Amino acid sequence: MRNSLQFRLSLWMAVLLLATAVAAGAVSFFWALHEANELQDDLLEQTAALVLAGQLAINPVEPVAAPAGLQPRVVVELVDSVAGEPRVNGIGRLPRDLPDGLDTHVAEGRSWRMLLTHLPDGRRFIVAQQTDRRDDIAQDSALAALVPLLVLLPVLLLLIHVVIRNTLRPIARASHQLDQPLDRQGNAAMVNVPAGDMPDEVRPFVTSINALLRRLTESLEQQRRFIADAAHELRSPITALTVQAENLEHAEMSPEARRRFAPLREGLSRSRALLEQLLSLARAQARPGVGGARDAAAQPPVALHEVVREVVSDLVAMAEAGNVDLGVTRLDAVHVAGTPVDLHTLVRNAVDNAVRYTPAGGRVDVSIERADGHALLRVDDTGRGIPPDQRERVFDAFYRVVGTQPTGSGLGLSIARGIAQRLGGQITLGAAPGGGLRFEYRQDSVRH
Repeated sequence: MRNSLQFRLSLWMAVLLLATAVAAGAVSFFWALHEANELQDDLLEQTAALVLAGQLAINPVEPVAAPAGLQPRVVVELVDSVAGEPRVNGIGRLPRDLPDGLDTHVAEGRSWRMLLTHLPDGRRFIVAQQTDRRDDIAQDSALAALVPLLVLLPVLLLLIHVVIRNTLRPIARASHQLDQPLDRQGNAAMVNVPAGDMPDEVRPFVTSINALLRRLTESLEQQRRFIADAAHELRSPITALTVQAENLEHAEMSPEARRRFAPLREGLSRSRALLEQLLSLARAQARPGVGGARDAAAQPPVALHEVVREVVSDLVAMAEAGNVDLGVTRLDAVHVAGTPVDLHTLVRNAVDNAVRYTPAGGRVDVSIERADGHALLRVDDTGRGIPPDQRERVFDAFYRVVGTQPTGSGLGLSIARGIAQRLGGQITLGAAPGGGLRFEYRQDSVRH
């Protein structure tokens, strides 16, 4: 989440917006407070002007009781003198050297904003207002300017998030388009990402990606064609050599010649098996049209349990030759979408690997069962297994675990995964209960 460009842009935009809003709110608050104080000072000056113009009477020196629940906001009174100290009813004693003009003073423990001036007859009068009251008025005015900004801030953050998400939507759509072909091994139909609706800053990168995908597609296609053509061209001479070797084996040979002939026959057998696996790999990686599980679904359902039965029957002789106990522990009737050739190849590669890599005296258990609407194939062996850090690598073509004794090409699991991905299935490797390797293949079952 932290590496998301959308998340980063939204986060930094929110931080900058909040910082700007706080600064703007502080400036607005203090500016509104200053303006409110100036308006209150203007009120005091206008009140004094009305008194001097005779349009507003001054309260008498003796206090007059105010109506219940009504307190004056502005005090307009004459300044009296008691024992040489200035005094105002409703305010209290004032500083002795109180100058004329507008100022803030403390009287009887209360802060007042005062305007002191003289009447035409020489008497002094005062127009005053408590600072806490005027501060409340000023703060209310400042908050009135700040609250709309605070209310609109979440809306603005939401709009910024929506704008960023919509702006980056073409990139997310392009990523989704790229994931589709890249998730299927060997799919040559690479998507050409449209760059027309991309931002100008991203368009050159998308163009480069498209060019890279085209080169990668061509390279993969050339590699597949080469493997298929080479395997097909080599199969005929290898088959001919194998037939000649079988014929020669029945001829009269000295013990020394027969001893030298055995490695030749085994080499031809391994070469023929390698070519067959290369052809299987080429077929597994081929993509007819749209490919994938949809093509498999168009085929008649295949009885996977019958495929397992046939494969185990074919490999029993090889298991007995290696003193390996091969058997079926469970055989539920399950049908899946696909072709008999593909499923037979997948199951045979799984069981063949288990038998080959299980030492003499070991055991291989094969089971097929229905589980939650899926067909689940398990092949457990008692061999040395595969280290967890190499269980993904063994699906690469020609990769073999270091120290593996039996001869092999390293193509079996690669072919099986290619078929599984085309049929919409999934292969996983884990530890078997007996300490060896567990091969699991899961595919949606269909009704027969």
